[in-house]
Amino acid sequence: MTISILPQLLLCVAAACCWQRFSLIFSPATTRSLLLSPMTSVATSVFLCSASLVFTETGVAAGALLAVITVLMVFTIPEANSALKTMAGATCLALHVAGI
Repeated sequence: MTISILPQLLLCVAAACCWQRFSLIFSPATTRSLLLSPMTSVATSVFLCSASLVFTETGVAAGALLAVITVLMVFTIPEANSALKTMAGATCLALHVAGI
């Protein structure tokens, strides 16, 4: 089974970009308005969809390797505007789904 690397990297970038906003839903210090914001919903959807597509398209072993790459990306992407990062992640996911 051959795996094209570009679509999988797009999924990794999408998940890494959305991690900051997605992880807010697990913090008890997060305000209610931030939890209910549409951007948090988008980030959560993009993160979960990207993570599931990585494992679905590559299998467990390659998916685990790509998950490690995603975690490393989370630490290398600067703490910038989370809305901008969420939109970048959504764009990467859209490019993946479009077949680019």
